[in-house]
Amino acid sequence: MTTISVRRGDSWIIDITGIGDISARTKLWFCAKENPDTEEDSEAIVKVEETAGLQVIAGSAASVAGNATITVTDENAGDITITVKAVETKKTSTTTSARWDVQWQEADVDGAESNDGGLFKITGDVTRDIT
Repeated sequence: MTTISVRRGDSWIIDITGIGDISARTKLWFCAKENPDTEEDSEAIVKVEETAGLQVIAGSAASVAGNATITVTDENAGDITITVKAVETKKTSTTTSARWDVQWQEADVDGAESNDGGLFKITGDVTRDIT
């Protein structure tokens, strides 16, 4: 289980390695939730899809899909980088107990595959007024 630690208000660049062979994927998602057992994907802290970009931020539909990306750096090993721009991360709240995972879908598989994921922690930024 891997812990991802990020700071609210900063751009997030999250490198995840070794999730397994994703070369046959047709879709790829990264998602983090405070309560994954009870929250819908539309209530996630963040949800990004490889081709559609940012879908959800701070429990609301994203207004600018291009403010987040998933870049696959090695599809055979399953190495990816998730980037979320600061303009979006400042909408989030601090948390120490959220969970994340990466899920992918393949054309010949009914359903989706996912990695083990882990904890997702957001620490607060101290200076918030930068005007």
